[in-house]
Amino acid sequence: MAWIAIMQKCLILAIAASGYFVLSAQRPEPATIFTSAQAEAGRKAFQNKGGTSGNKDAACAYCHTTALTGRKGAPDELPALSSLEPAMQQSIQNSGSIPPLAGADFIAKWGALTTNALVERIKLAAGQFEPEETSVNLAAYILQVNGAAPGPRPLTAATTVEIRSVVR
Repeated sequence: MAWIAIMQKCLILAIAASGYFVLSAQRPEPATIFTSAQAEAGRKAFQNKGGTSGNKDAACAYCHTTALTGRKGAPDELPALSSLEPAMQQSIQNSGSIPPLAGADFIAKWGALTTNALVERIKLAAGQFEPEETSVNLAAYILQVNGAAPGPRPLTAATTVEIRSVVR
């Protein structure tokens, strides 16, 4: 009879220990730091001509491509380089490549930086006449494309969260 009590205690300890290991192995869900409305507004600004920058004939997607992969000169990049205005084609060709805003290369470069730094960099690229709200919305869109989930709290220019802590 004593051995039954010992076996029951061992079984209870084994179950408790396995539960602890399962729970401790799970990553907590990343914080949500932007709303879905912000990400959608950012997507529109990214894709639409006249949405950003001092050049109202441009959109972020022209240089960074519609998939946010940047440009490396591949013939299948969309929109096609040949479809852009001559001045924009020349600008892209002069710079060589345009950095990606999504994927492993983006996370490698921006993961340790903060959302505030991303918003500031977008502001610089968009130009002084672009509303701050547009830069914030673009940052929300970029975060969402990289796997961050929207939530109830809006992103602001002052939000300072490490990017890799919110992307999956």
